[in-house]
Amino acid sequence: MKHGYTLIEILVVVSIFAVVAALTTQSLMSSLRSTRKSEAIVDLRENLEFALSRAERSLRNAKSIDVCTANQIDFTNPDKSVSSVVCAPAAIDGTIQFDGEVITSESVSVTNCNFACLFPIGDPPSASLSVTGSYELTEGAEGSSATAETLVQLRTY
Repeated sequence: MKHGYTLIEILVVVSIFAVVAALTTQSLMSSLRSTRKSEAIVDLRENLEFALSRAERSLRNAKSIDVCTANQIDFTNPDKSVSSVVCAPAAIDGTIQFDGEVITSESVSVTNCNFACLFPIGDPPSASLSVTGSYELTEGAEGSSATAETLVQLRTY
């Protein structure tokens, strides 16, 4: 009697091994895509929130809001200089600028902006800033989008 494996038995084992390897690889790739997307969303949200926090700090100390449009707010600082926050959506250049300086990362593209100002009687003026952006370095399954919002009341004394 001969001991050994037949060709059919070897082919079955190799086929099973190939299927298991393919499933494992696919699962690993899916996990890596999810990790990249999560990291992209965190980075994107941090970028948008940094840009809004910089604008928020300056606006909070402003003496007055001079111009307020959906994409731009001009305001007077305590030292009487004028500053501006400009949101240029992706159709223009996809950035947020503070006094002409781009304050968003190159990897972030601002896709939508909405600035609104309120001038209530008896209360200090306030500005609502909402910005949506996407992460430029990722495509397809890893593409990500996030929105950051803030409401700022001026400290008018």
